[in-house]
Parts: sequence; structure tokens; C-alpha cells
Amino acid sequence: MAHSAAAGSSHVATASELDALYEKGMLLLKESDLESAIDALGEFLAKSIATYGELDSRCALAYYKYGSALLYRAQEQADVLGEPLAKASAAQAQAQVQTQPQAQPVDGKGKGKLVEEEQDDDDDGDDDGDDDDGAAPGAAPQAAAAAAADDDDDDGTDLALAYKMLELARIIYERHPDAPGSGKVAVSSLRARIGETLMEMEAFQEAAEEFKVAAELRAGEAADRELVFVLFQRCVCECELKRPQDALRSCEQAAAAVAAAKQVAEAKEARALEEIMGDIDAKREEVVTMAEKELEEQKQQQQAASASAAAAAATTTTTAAAAAAPAPSSTAFSAPTMGAAPVRDLGVVSKGAKGRRVVMAPIATNSEPASKKARTDTDVVEEEEKAPVDTASKPQECAQQ
Repeated sequence: MAHSAAAGSSHVATASELDALYEKGMLLLKESDLESAIDALGEFLAKSIATYGELDSRCALAYYKYGSALLYRAQEQADVLGEPLAKASAAQAQAQVQTQPQAQPVDGKGKGKLVEEEQDDDDDGDDDGDDDDGAAPGAAPQAAAAAAADDDDDDGTDLALAYKMLELARIIYERHPDAPGSGKVAVSSLRARIGETLMEMEAFQEAAEEFKVAAELRAGEAADRELVFVLFQRCVCECELKRPQDALRSCEQAAAAVAAAKQVAEAKEARALEEIMGDIDAKREEVVTMAEKELEEQKQQQQAASASAAAAAATTTTTAAAAAAPAPSSTAFSAPTMGAAPVRDLGVVSKGAKGRRVVMAPIATNSEPASKKARTDTDVVEEEEKAPVDTASKPQECAQQ
């Protein structure tokens, strides 16, 4: 049964346990694992009801997400099975509209008779989720829808149960605008899911009203894919209802939303590209700087290697030349070397005469003045020769000899 997951565990859970179940279900839903997602979100809904009560504001998100998962599975099955399932869903939609008219919005603003009549109820009773909420006219069908998750005798289709879950979420959000997961955009998405469900049931009039409310809730918001989807789906409903003017208006609104969304996307992409180009330029400059530095280091290393090689080659050449040169020849006796003082010419000894003495003049130094220069041996000899000879003494000298 489609509701079996939601009717599973019913014990009171902590907030952390509920958060874990919700995150698990949403992750599985994102991965398109619908069976596992429905099980996880059904358990999340059952524990939320057991913890807070069926109509508590904290259960709205559970109804919404569980109903959405059931809708996605129904759409997937409709794509496979085709026409038979669509016909069955259409018959169920007609019966649903006839037996529960108050469950549908009647004023085009997202509020049905049920909500209008229950606005006068006591707020405390709303928070507690008592059965007194169902005492108002039109509340009995909604109470029955709330209990559908635990009823084994329901129609057993994902589509019908998805519609009941989504309607319960809508009612709670309308009663409690500050409920968790509420907000214009979130409620607009919820109304769009209800519209999709009614389209699958071929209830195009009610679906068109839901899409209209979903579009109005997004007024003033930036155009995005969801808004385009809502406007296009409304156009489809208007076409099915043979209202070409309304269909054309919705189509034009969808085209305008596409153009606006395109501009937003292009602006975002342009900014992203500018950031990327800035990063690329910075990286390029860094790479160029590193390359230049490495090239300079390699150049210096090559120059140092060349200088070392040249020095080694010069040393090798000098050593080889010295080894190849002949050794110089040497004699047995070395030539006499001159003394420190030069040999002086002593002049002519006075014609071999005896008794004459040779007077050695001292060597003059460079520091003596020229006027005081000592007489040379030649001067002494010349003076002796000029002196008169004593002939009287000669015989005596000869006798003595």
C-alpha cells in the first residue's frame, strides 16, 4: 500500500531523529531513489504525527515532502503505463471533487471554505490538533484525509494519497503562516505540486486555479525555473479548458519569465566568468614569474658551468705543456761570479823601480762630495815620479842590499 511507510513507526521521536530522517529522505529524493525516499519521508511523517499531532504546524513540512514524493512516483508510473492510469486517475479526481468540494480552493487566493470557516476557531485548539477542529462545516473530509495515512482501506494509489498529503500541508500553512518551512516561495511550490497532482487527475479547472495562486505568490520575486514552470502549466490547463485567450496570456507571461531568467543567468555567468578570468590571469602571471626565475637560475648555472669548464681546460693545457718542455742543460762547474765590488785598475807600477810602494786608496762612496775624493794610485805614482831623486843616498841603499 502507498501509505504503509507513513503508517510504520509511530513512537515519539526527538528533534534530532526527525531531522536525520528528513535529510535522509531529501537526499534520496535528490538522487531519484523514489522507493527509498518514500520510505524515509513516510517514517518522518509518522514520527512527526506521533510526536506533535496530525495538524500541528511542525507536521506541515512532513505532509508536503511525503506527498511530493508520492506524486513523483505516480508521474513516473504514468509515464510507463500511459493511458490506463490516466483514465483511472481522472475518475478518482471527479469523485474527489464531488465528495469533498470544500477541500478545493474556491476564491482563487488559496483559501477555501474550510479555512474561512475555521478562522473563528480557538487558536489553542488549533495548536493541540484536537478533533474539535473537524467540527466546523467541511472539516470532516479533511479529518478523513488526515487519517488516510493510517487507513488500510483507502484507494491505494499514490496519486490520491499524494493529493491528500499536499492538501493537509496547505491547510496547516494557511492556519500557521509562521510554520517551519513556510514562506511565499515555499507555499508557491506547494500549490504548484497540488496543481500538478490535479493535472494528473485531469481536473484542469482546479489545477489552473492552483497554478494561478502559485504564480501570484511569486510576484515580485526574481524570475526562475519554477515560475516559468508554473506559468507554462497554467497555459496547458487553459488550453485543455478551451480558453485560448487565457492560454495565450499565460504563455506570454511564461516567455517574459524565460527572458528575465535568461538575463539573470547571463549576468551571473558573466560575473562568474569575470572571476574565473581574473583567477586565470593571476595564475598566468604567477606561472610567468616562476618561469622567468627558473630560466634566470638555469642561465646562471650554465654560465658557472662554462667558467668551471674553461678553468679546468686551461689548467690541463698548462700542465701538459710543462710536462712536454725539455729540461735545461747544466755544466759541471759553474761560472765564477763577480764579487760585490768591481776590480779596480791599480795603474802602472813606477817603471819597475824598487823601493816604491803602492798606496791603496780607499773606495769612495757615492755620499762623499767630489772635492773630497781621495787620490787614486795613479796620482800617487805620478807625484813620486815628479819628486827629485836623492842620489846621495843611493850608494848606501845599494850597500845595505
